Amino acid sequence: MEKVSLPIKTKIAAWWTIISGPILLFPDILPLLILIFIPFIRTVGYTFGPGVLTIAGALSFPFALFLLLTRKKWAWEFLFIVFFASTIFIISHYLNNIYFFYQKPHLLGILDFVFIFIAPLIFPITPFILLNLDKRNYFELIKEELTPILLTKTIAWIMMPVGVINIFFGIGMVFVPWGILSLFHWIIPMTLLGVLSFISGLFLLMKKRFGWWLIIFPLFIILYLNFTLKLPVPPFLEPAIPSPPILVRIFSSLPVIISLVLLLLDRKNFWKIAT
Repeated sequence: MEKVSLPIKTKIAAWWTIISGPILLFPDILPLLILIFIPFIRTVGYTFGPGVLTIAGALSFPFALFLLLTRKKWAWEFLFIVFFASTIFIISHYLNNIYFFYQKPHLLGILDFVFIFIAPLIFPITPFILLNLDKRNYFELIKEELTPILLTKTIAWIMMPVGVINIFFGIGMVFVPWGILSLFHWIIPMTLLGVLSFISGLFLLMKKRFGWWLIIFPLFIILYLNFTLKLPVPPFLEPAIPSPPILVRIFSSLPVIISLVLLLLDRKNFWKIAT
């Protein structure tokens, strides 16, 4: 029997991802390698900007391919999760850059405009919109229901890698010459926060009731730190690096705020199936 074709917008989103994901992957390989081997402030900022495209492109490619080949629900869900997570981080970065270049328009070059403002529209925002617009047609095609706690599952999958990243940067500062000076206000707190984020995301994914309550704590802690924490810098650079303006801290907190709102919106669905 001939396999029924995917709905047109879903198919476009999948092909769009397969084509544009790898293309946008290459300009970010170097910064990502720098991030891995040199955990420094400049690369931290880059990760939550164009570097997100590298991670999103690498993760979404196999799910888009499996969606085209198998029409499986799990492939659609993971593609949705990758698009959603990368989009909320990109929007945060988008707003921060609008603010930055509004303050210093003379620094905006053509490459900055293309990679910071145009590239995210091409990927992941456009395929994410297409996938959402077509979700009802897709689930009618596969004759299954949309996962009732998809938003909660998305937050869980976001928090687990966020936890790993926090552990990485917390422990990574040990290997930076001035990092040991930040043992009690950076290394230990960030590492513990990373462990808490990962564990709470894991329990939430397992549909445990206490996992829902547990994940609230790291989200509020991250939100608090966004407004209060000062990144550890070399002592000789400290006078030259001012604290971010309040507007930048608000924009940077958007992924956390959105996560908290989605958890609250999805709580009734979660409580129905939680154990």
